[in-house]
Order: sequence, then structure tokens, then C-alpha cells
Amino acid sequence: MLTFYSVLAAIIAAPLAIWFSMVWFRRPAFAMGTGAALSVLSLTQFFPDSLRLALAASLVPHAITALYAATRGTSPNKDLRFPSVIPVALYVGMCALSILWSLDRAQTITSTLAWVVLAMFALTFRQLVPYKKIRVIFFYILLGFFIACIFALLTPFGWAGGRARGVFQNANASAIFAFLLAGLSIWMGKKYYRWLLPLCFVFIFITGSRAGMLGFIAVVVVSFYWRMNTLQKLFSFGLALIALFPVGNVVLNFLTSGETDAVLLRTDNTREDTTVLALDFIKENPWLGAGYRATPPGLGSNSYLKLLAEFGIVAIFAGVVLAIAYISWSRVDSVMFGLTIATLIDCLFEDWLLTAGAPMLLIYFVLLMSTPQPQKDEDTGKKVRKPYSPAEQTLKL
Repeated sequence: MLTFYSVLAAIIAAPLAIWFSMVWFRRPAFAMGTGAALSVLSLTQFFPDSLRLALAASLVPHAITALYAATRGTSPNKDLRFPSVIPVALYVGMCALSILWSLDRAQTITSTLAWVVLAMFALTFRQLVPYKKIRVIFFYILLGFFIACIFALLTPFGWAGGRARGVFQNANASAIFAFLLAGLSIWMGKKYYRWLLPLCFVFIFITGSRAGMLGFIAVVVVSFYWRMNTLQKLFSFGLALIALFPVGNVVLNFLTSGETDAVLLRTDNTREDTTVLALDFIKENPWLGAGYRATPPGLGSNSYLKLLAEFGIVAIFAGVVLAIAYISWSRVDSVMFGLTIATLIDCLFEDWLLTAGAPMLLIYFVLLMSTPQPQKDEDTGKKVRKPYSPAEQTLKL
């Protein structure tokens, strides 16, 4: 039955829907940002996982356009060389092949399709959106969620077990997005990182995430160390050695003081049992594993153990090749290299290094795949590169 309010809602919603559709189809940056934001939103406490399907929806109007731009040379990034798709295709192909021996074929098929969508998303929008704009869009997306997390700390649902989690489902997820934001703030320049880095540090501290704190330290140290000249590097290294043991011991004692599980940076090893289960499963299935994302529950969240449990000794090389490619591709950019090292460290404790359905991998993977690579100079034939971000300029003290 129609009511006055339902008619009024339709009158308001109709032009908004038309406007949204027009912008979605005509502006790939808007579609990319919306798809990424909805994917991250799916990891919050208030929205379903099905929002991650927005990634696939983003490709509907733009995948063909990206193919045309790549073949016709109309891409805004046409003069740049991006990371190769070969290591990604090798890994996705191995995921698809593991369907043959998977313990849960439905899950393996679904997860493989998620990788296909993620790869197409990254390849599509790096053709249609200027690479600098991609980082700016992701920076503001993460900044928006970070601000929401800060306000959420004023409410009961912003905390769980004495640990800050903001709007996300758990504290560890909040810490991961915080160190990703910290890295991007360094790329954006001093105007942003001089206030965001302290805020991210405090926020990660109150989440109690040891993995997140290690990731934050890796991002900051690698990014700034990269920018120093030789003398600054030697001086910083000497100061670090002098301060490492006394300062580290005091900080560690403070962080681990307490008797409950809620204490920040807890010393109790809650992952020991799951690690033992993972190792036992690997011993029982050493050659081919369980298939991509088909391991039984309870095997913990170490990305590397999960990789071995899923692919076994025979097929693990595909994941190893992709992880090495992460490092190789990111070495040309200080921030990207810092984010890669932070990701590899964090994934010792969290399972998202090669999990296409994880929104944090979406952020990292798209940033990485849109990182310009060195090109050969036409005159000398040598590979050259220019600083692509403020974070790559020489540090001036």
C-alpha cells in the first residue's frame, strides 16, 4: 500500500539512483573508490560480507573500457610500466588446479573466483585511473575509516576484551588498516604524516595488536631509512644499536605488565595450539595439501603455514613466487617497500597475504600493482626511474 512517506522516499531516491548510476559508469575513479570502500565496510561490525561483491560490480562498466585503453594507448598511465601479471596468473592458475584435490571444492572455487575478480579489479583501474590518484583515493578511504574508529572508541562497541577495535570486527583488523594508513600518509607528505603517524601509533598501541605494531614499525623505519643519505643512515643505525636494548627492555616490560588477557601486547601465546594443529595437518597432507582455502578450521592464522597446508610441497612454489614478486615490485618505491615488509611481518600472525577476499589485501594489492616500475632509457639502454612520491625525496634534517 502506497503511503505519503513511501512516495516521498521514491521521489528522493529516484534522482539519487540516476545520478549514482551516471557517475558510476562515467567516472572509473568513483567506481573504484566505491568498490574499495564497500569492501572495507564489509569488515566492520555493522555490514555483511556480501558488500565485497561490489568489486565485481565495479568491473561491469569499466573492464571493457580498460581493455580498449590498453590496446589503443589512451590510458592516463600509458607511458608507465606496471608489475607483470604473470606471477599473479601463475598463482591463480594453481588455485584453480587445486580444485582437483580440494577437500572443499565449493570453497576453493569461490575463493579462486575472488582472486580473479581482485586481479581484474587491479588491472582494470590501473589502466583507467592515474596511479597517483589511486593512492590518494585509498588514502582518504582509510582516513575516513580511521576517523570513524576514533569516534567509535567513545562507545562500548568500539572495544572488545579491553582492546580497541573501532568500527571493525576485531582489534587486529583495525591495526592492519592503521599501519596501511600510516604508510600512505608518508607517501602523501609531511603535511599528513606529522600528525597521522603519532595517532596511528597510539591507536595500534591500544588495540594490543603485536603484529600491527610490528607492521607499523616496519613501515616507518623502512620508508624513512630509504630516504636518508649514507651519513644519516650510519648515524641512525648507531643510535638504534645504542638504544635498542635499554629502551626496548623498558618498553617491553611496560607493554607486557599485567595478569589478564586484556593487557596490551600480551605475552601469553594464544596461537601455540593452532600452530601445532597446522603442523600436524601438514604432516598428514604433505604433498598436495587441502586445496586453496579448503583447510579445516582451527589451523590458526599464519599465512605461511596456511599456504603450505593448502598447496603442499608440490604446489607451494606458486605462492612463494608471488610473495617474492611482492618484494621485487615494491623495491622501486620507499613506501610500497615499507608496506610490503610490514605485510610480510604481519602475515606471520594474520591470514591475508594471499587471501583475495580480505579487504586489506585489496588495498595493498591494488597499490602494489599500480606502482610504476623502472624503464629502459632510450639512449643508454639502462633502467631508470624517477621519484614517484614525496616520500622518495632525500630526507633533510
